[in-house]
Amino acid sequence: MSALLTTTMPYMKVVIDTLKEKGIRDDYIVLVGGAPLNEEFGKAVGADAYCRDAAVASETAQALVMARRAAATSLTTRRSSSTAAERGRPGRGSHARRRVRRDRARGASP
Repeated sequence: MSALLTTTMPYMKVVIDTLKEKGIRDDYIVLVGGAPLNEEFGKAVGADAYCRDAAVASETAQALVMARRAAATSLTTRRSSSTAAERGRPGRGSHARRRVRRDRARGASP
């Protein structure tokens, strides 16, 4: 998200809080930047990173996506040692896991 005016800054936290309320915050990488912002502000609103310009935002986004992919790969490798049936539950794709996580955050049972 980019803020060019200080009046738009508070809404960045509103967006991040809404993502948390809906249980989908972990599905997105949130970068903030713009003239009135700094790294301290980015941390305060709960962004993944502050970027001073679009070039840095592009590099940061690539690095964060690669890190998430690496983490997902290592998690999949650890899980692949046993099948879903061996763990006593049906196999689920990533979309189903995301839906279950979202429903749990909303208070619904899976």
